[in-house]
Amino acid sequence: MAKSASAATAALAVAWYISVTMGLSAWSVNLIAVGLLLLLTIFVLSGVRRTNWLNIVLVLISLAGLTAFIIAAFSAQKTTNSATVSADSLSLFHAAALMFVAFTGYGRIATMGEEITEPRRNIPKAVVLTLAVFSAIYIAVGLAILHLGGIASFEQSNFNIANLISDPSWRWLVVIGGVVAMSGVVLNLVLGVSRVILAMGRRKDLPNALAKLSQDNQSAPAATWLTFAIMAIIALLGGIESAWTLSAFTVLVYYGITNIAALKVSNEQRFIPKWVSVIGLISCFGLVVLAALA
Repeated sequence: MAKSASAATAALAVAWYISVTMGLSAWSVNLIAVGLLLLLTIFVLSGVRRTNWLNIVLVLISLAGLTAFIIAAFSAQKTTNSATVSADSLSLFHAAALMFVAFTGYGRIATMGEEITEPRRNIPKAVVLTLAVFSAIYIAVGLAILHLGGIASFEQSNFNIANLISDPSWRWLVVIGGVVAMSGVVLNLVLGVSRVILAMGRRKDLPNALAKLSQDNQSAPAATWLTFAIMAIIALLGGIESAWTLSAFTVLVYYGITNIAALKVSNEQRFIPKWVSVIGLISCFGLVVLAALA
């Protein structure tokens, strides 16, 4: 449910970009989002290798868009924004709860253990590398936004970082990068969530029919279509804000549950100390409560 809500949020964001650019009515956003989910679901059904190649292309375009934004931002004169932002003592925790979702993409790596070599050795390395690289990118983008005066003076309901750039050519690069990046999020989540459903079918946590693979063993049709159905329902019934809030809440809850599970791992199988799981457990459920209070 958590990752399905994340995918619906990303699909709705892409649909919002498209509807605003083409001057479409507000009700079209949900339909465009479902159409994007359907398109990428069909691509995932074509096989893991093709999906991975598409993902590489999407990531490269996304990074190009972010790089364009950072260059354009720091090439411009520094802006001092006098607008004030109302904040209370819990606003930081509320923001942390919402932004936690942006750092959970590394979890998709773990769901691909069946399709990579030496997963016990390579997955932890990939997780650490992913967190390090993309934390650096997030920090660079954040500093670029502050260099341009921040977002306080903009109307929040229609804001995207491309609005901060005055040069139209740079702005279009950033918009394209953003749309592609969010499409990549949807692609990865359709693939990752379907693999979770596949594993649950094998363990009998869900009906065993969901564990069936295609004839070439490159996709899991039943699990993938169920994944699409759940994501499409969320995209149809909600907007970006409600889907994002649902995603943030459910992600924090299941990461808390994951830390509880990690505390039950035997000493022979454990490869991280228990205190890490304890801190993770307190942090996740603490953010859920503080975000609700905010």
